[in-house]
Amino acid sequence: MRNRIWVAGALVSVLALTTLLTPRPITPDSKRPFITTNRTPGGPGAHEQKQRALTNQQIAAQDLARTTALCVRDCRHSLQTLANRLQHTTDPAMRIQLFRQAMKEHPQFLSVRLTHFSPPSVLAEGDTKNEKAAREAVEQVKQTQAFYLSDLYETQNVKGTPQLIMTMGVPIFIHSKIAGVLTADTSVEYIRDVTRKVDHEMGTRTILHNHDGSTVRMHEKAHASAIEDHPSRVQAAVDGSRWKVSSAPKDAKEMKPRLKHHEVVVRFARPLTSAEEQKIRTDIQGICVRKNTRNSCVFRSDTKTVDELVAYFKSHPSVQHVEPNILYHPNELPNDILYQRYQWNLPMIHTDSAWRETTGNPHVVIAVVDTGVDLNHPEFQGQLVPGYNIVDQNDNPQDDNGHGTHVAGIIAARTNNVEGIAGIDWHSKIMPVKTMGADGSGSVFDIADGIIWAVDHGAQVINLSLGEYEDSAYLHDAIRYAKDKNVVVVSAMGNDNTNKPSYPAAYPEVLAVCATDENGNRADFSNYGPNAGISAPGVSIASTYPDHRYAALSGTSMASPHIAGVAGLIRAINPNLSADQVVDILKRTATDIGAPGKDPYFGSGLVNVQSAIDTAKNFKP
Repeated sequence: MRNRIWVAGALVSVLALTTLLTPRPITPDSKRPFITTNRTPGGPGAHEQKQRALTNQQIAAQDLARTTALCVRDCRHSLQTLANRLQHTTDPAMRIQLFRQAMKEHPQFLSVRLTHFSPPSVLAEGDTKNEKAAREAVEQVKQTQAFYLSDLYETQNVKGTPQLIMTMGVPIFIHSKIAGVLTADTSVEYIRDVTRKVDHEMGTRTILHNHDGSTVRMHEKAHASAIEDHPSRVQAAVDGSRWKVSSAPKDAKEMKPRLKHHEVVVRFARPLTSAEEQKIRTDIQGICVRKNTRNSCVFRSDTKTVDELVAYFKSHPSVQHVEPNILYHPNELPNDILYQRYQWNLPMIHTDSAWRETTGNPHVVIAVVDTGVDLNHPEFQGQLVPGYNIVDQNDNPQDDNGHGTHVAGIIAARTNNVEGIAGIDWHSKIMPVKTMGADGSGSVFDIADGIIWAVDHGAQVINLSLGEYEDSAYLHDAIRYAKDKNVVVVSAMGNDNTNKPSYPAAYPEVLAVCATDENGNRADFSNYGPNAGISAPGVSIASTYPDHRYAALSGTSMASPHIAGVAGLIRAINPNLSADQVVDILKRTATDIGAPGKDPYFGSGLVNVQSAIDTAKNFKP
């Protein structure tokens, strides 16, 4: 019998791994994707698989569109920052020094060039990749006095490897008049890497369309004609550009899209009886998401629009008031440039309102047992404590895959630094423990030892966005060790849409996390079963990526660190709570979004950060 631990979720790098029992590497032919066509007995039927496949292609298109938009916005911000610095000096030597500093801070910049108009001059660092694109950038910025973005094009690096490039341009102003144009050739090859991984795990094929009509193949298996002619093709626009993304499933079956949920707030003149509530749920084909002691409920429907729900409840004899369930936001939000546009997940679980009570505590340490963390990413400056590389047995847990960096950013990316994203935990620290290699795989032995190392070095919360379907006594012993030391252990449920127990999520000492999407639906890839503990957002989650990058990825790996981050906030506001009490508060305060009470698809419900923090603050054992 062989035993594997998989990276549970960026829907990336789910590769076979070595074990104590069979130390030889598993061959590529035996690698199993997260999303497979082979289902366990009693699993979803053919119709459900069709629905899930369409959802997968929507997720793939959305992930690529958002990853590309995150890249464009971040690179534009970096180039504009350099332009602002250049305006304060005319010394060529100082400007070259600023070029080099910017290229060191932002390795995606392959060349930077300042074209000055009067007197005409060109100052450059690095080799310009496309003279035509550079000239067009200068002309367009000169005419519009605004940001310019070329279409994507391909060149080869010094090793002869294809490299995906975009050219950007911003104006340089002196005394409110345009004096020149700053351009940069920027590598975006990592977008291909993200797309290959997502397509592999989602069973999709995805391409990008330039504004000029040309298509960009994101990997060798994505053939433009097959995708463009596919009857179930899904498109998504790339924010901040004139590009579009197309994604299609591997097969040619027609699939139906799902309807979105809609919610209304209803206040009744008296408490509803069980029979009355059940009739309403049947009539609207929905559920009561939340209720309170004021005879009020939030009702959600899969089939009725908000207007139809309002009309239905207005005709109900016991209803005093009904209105759409409008989302409000606090006046003060993080100033991170990607937060409001891309981080839908944090307001959804009321993280923004919880930040009024706590933004974390630097004495709380959250271990990310994963592929490591990009130690040089600006979002982790001041956010890390010393970690360890279990794989190579050294103190350099540098990420060479990307998964661990993405997971860590969700938990505690540096916040309010006018850059990138906001982390759930602004002040708690990340302990990077590298137990998996560049291929996203690691042995049971290494992962278990990584857990023990984290516990022995002060971790109070451990995130495990990994798993496998074979039990391991050695791994379970490590989990028990963490539990005995009062450490909260959180793990991803897995992404195979199966109820087969996966480990470590299935261990009773672990809080297992399911994934939801932007509408509060269960993510169709998310595993389910009696061990489901709680749910969190896990679809198109924007977070950090190696080499000063950002990406939107999907999976229970993205859901799990939400819970780890909230556990850190709870331990920050009430450090006297035991691990069991932290888990109990998380479950008890979750918003019930499935069948009433605990269910196998959502566990105790969707995490509610504000409610959890309020309860923890006032908790009395």
